[in-house]
Amino acid sequence: MKKTILLVAAALTAALSGVRAQQPTLSPLPQKATWSEVAFAHGTPVYIEGADKADADAVALLCEKLDGCLTPSPQGAVRLLIGEVGDKAVKAYRKQVPAHAEGYLLSVEPGRVVIAGRDGAGTYYGVQTFLKLWQQQNVMQCRIEDWPSVDCRGVIEGFYGNPWSHKDRLRQFEFYGCNKLNIYVYGPKDDPYHRAHWRDPYPQDEAARLKELVQEAHRNKVQFVWAVHPGGDIQWNLKDSMAVCQKLEWMYELGVRTFAVFFDDIWGEGSKADKQAGLLNYVTDNFVRKHSDVQPLIMCPTQYNKAWSGGDYLSTLGTRMYPEVRVMWTGNSVVDMIERDDMEWINKQL
Repeated sequence: MKKTILLVAAALTAALSGVRAQQPTLSPLPQKATWSEVAFAHGTPVYIEGADKADADAVALLCEKLDGCLTPSPQGAVRLLIGEVGDKAVKAYRKQVPAHAEGYLLSVEPGRVVIAGRDGAGTYYGVQTFLKLWQQQNVMQCRIEDWPSVDCRGVIEGFYGNPWSHKDRLRQFEFYGCNKLNIYVYGPKDDPYHRAHWRDPYPQDEAARLKELVQEAHRNKVQFVWAVHPGGDIQWNLKDSMAVCQKLEWMYELGVRTFAVFFDDIWGEGSKADKQAGLLNYVTDNFVRKHSDVQPLIMCPTQYNKAWSGGDYLSTLGTRMYPEVRVMWTGNSVVDMIERDDMEWINKQL
């Protein structure tokens, strides 16, 4: 009998040693992370405190993945405290939360988990990290302090050819949220209402699908940026300036709150920097600043990389366009790794 007990104990020790070595893979890597022993097993009941005040998207995701939010506490359950800085549930941890936008503190101990965000997005990202731990057979003890190094992290759907399907985009947003990407720019070249027929509103059924996409993006903490591409046939007059604003108003009604104007892959009259700057200033004055919840415009210049730059195009944008307008830049060529020197070069031009 003693021999059997010793063998079982040895097997358990080996198993636990293996568990201790199974540190989950997190993407992106957190800024700070320390790991320890097993905290509790996957499937242990979890009850949540602070759900009524914490970010609604973060709480909804947590409850969905944990198959419900238990309250009050069942015997043997893990106590999970969640909220943003200032919320009662995580008040004791407010000084430990990273002082960065979208930052969070995640602390996992036996019987207790703390997810405290600097803001709603931070809480949401803390939940995403915890869920990666929750997927393991055993949830590890840890302390994670994390925040993004880059403000805008995401994808531009701006290619030629068949645009992504509705299902593709919905799956993309789920992926972005899981991996803490926070921006998606809608600008497929072969969407006629983005480029060829930019003045026209979307048909009702297409508008409904776009509204669903916007809602799903926001649920995953992703800015849905809708882009208009007017440069191919725009007339530099008040009528077309107003047409751009009207198109953005239609998209605002669908829930879009961040907008872009593209001037890539054009030539002739539409590629004049002074005219582009004038249009963007007009749209800023007559659309963006009239909505308190709309972000500053993003623009893609005709000269969007160093290899294609020349003349006074970039310096004209820099001197005539409102400085709040954000400018896209791809580096030394169309597809390039962007280094610090590259950014110093373009910033001087602008």
